[in-house]
Amino acid sequence: MCGGSGLGFDRDGGAEVENGREEEMRKKREKRGSLAGLVGRRDLGGGAADRPLKEAFSDLYNISRTRDASVAEVMCYANGSIFWDLHFRRLVNDQESQSLDSCMVLIYSTKVRGVGSDNLCWKPASSRGFTVSGFYHSLSPYTASYFPWKMLWQSKVPPRVAFFSWTAALGKILTIDNLRKRHFVVLEWCYMCKRCGESVDHLLLHSPFAMEMWSTVFCLFGICWVMP
Repeated sequence: MCGGSGLGFDRDGGAEVENGREEEMRKKREKRGSLAGLVGRRDLGGGAADRPLKEAFSDLYNISRTRDASVAEVMCYANGSIFWDLHFRRLVNDQESQSLDSCMVLIYSTKVRGVGSDNLCWKPASSRGFTVSGFYHSLSPYTASYFPWKMLWQSKVPPRVAFFSWTAALGKILTIDNLRKRHFVVLEWCYMCKRCGESVDHLLLHSPFAMEMWSTVFCLFGICWVMP
């Protein structure tokens, strides 16, 4: 491209070419190295590594020779062992040596195979990868009690009966208290016993009609049971 003062690169065009070259070099580095491009941009897990390396060890990042270096560029793999060769513009001083020790301990505590391309890992189940069920269990609080869900869903009953039993066990059926939680304006009234107050436990366990029904079932099967 010809500029005003002779043969040269236009400013905008040169920037686009330069950005294209950087993008191509970044892709090559990612293909060449294991876990390439993670230094300074990803967490390695635990303690100071809850932040990116450039924030956890800002003093070392400031004296780094190649701040955008990929892991593949600083990781050396020889004789079945991995060692790290960090490049700095000068020797570290006494104040920075402690930070360097912490950084190296953090990096060496991370398991890297040394070969292969980058891939994302789901920490709760790294062997199986990310699953919706695994994400649900990581968000759900741990409870020691166990409900036989498989017995409920695999029983030979109509699907509507199984669905109602499931929602009732979760306390999600549309009783008056649950409707009010959804901001429905309804009268506080139990249609089974004609009294105020309708909840899941009251409707299915403690109302006079429910208690009579359960007592009949328990007597037929010879079960001694006390309602909670």
